[in-house]
Amino acid sequence: MNRLAFFISAVLTSFILVIAGALVGAMNNNEQAAAQPTVVQDVAAADMPVQQPQPMDVTVDPNAQAAATIEQSLMPAVETIIQQREAQYRQLLDEANRQLQAAYAKQQELANIAQQAQAAQAQAEQMAQQMAEQLAAVQAAQAQAQAQTANAAMSHPATTNTQPPAPQFAVTPAQAAGIAQSVANGAALVGQPELVLFEGTPAYEVPFDRGMVYVDANTGAILYNGLATPPPTHRDDDDEHEEHDEHDEHDEHDDDHEKKEKHDDHDDDHDDDHGDDHDDD
Repeated sequence: MNRLAFFISAVLTSFILVIAGALVGAMNNNEQAAAQPTVVQDVAAADMPVQQPQPMDVTVDPNAQAAATIEQSLMPAVETIIQQREAQYRQLLDEANRQLQAAYAKQQELANIAQQAQAAQAQAEQMAQQMAEQLAAVQAAQAQAQAQTANAAMSHPATTNTQPPAPQFAVTPAQAAGIAQSVANGAALVGQPELVLFEGTPAYEVPFDRGMVYVDANTGAILYNGLATPPPTHRDDDDEHEEHDEHDEHDEHDDDHEKKEKHDDHDDDHDDDHGDDHDDD
């Protein structure tokens, strides 16, 4: 659009210049034609005696008149073209000013963004420095706490629990109590089941008001029902069983010794009776 307007204006300008040149040429010719008779009269007057002036007919050049007419007819068009060109130039200048203002505003916006970015970067660096200082303080506190803990551990060594963990069995105390109550025949439970060794087998001792019931801790079988008869003596370890066996052997030995003494006394009495009978005979 702008190129077409420029082209039209250039053509019109060239046309106007050509017309203006033609007008100037025509006007020069008219001036020369008007001045030539005067020069002739002056020369003739110098050579000839003075005569009375006679009127002369001045003819107007038709080309000059046509040029003047054309000039007058073209002046409004020329002024219109000039005004249009001025309006176009003014519009282009306004558009250029608007673009310059927009570019300046964009530059200011970019400058503000750059300032904000620099401020954010400075703030981020400050926060990073603060976090680094806090991290260093935390690490120092942790190191101090670890050192204090190590010193405390060296001065007060922790006691290790040497007690072995409690064995795990298939039957729980509650299950053992239920199994024992199934054979209790109306006996009342008077305590909680306790884990013991019954003849070398882990078992639950379930107390009732009329005796004890021993339930296998692994299988749940009834090892002994002491509700009708007293339970046998048992020990929790092999040493107690051995002492019990030695005590039983010692009791048996004493019983044998007493039986032997009684037998000897009986034999002595029998011999005495037999001797008395023999004396009577």
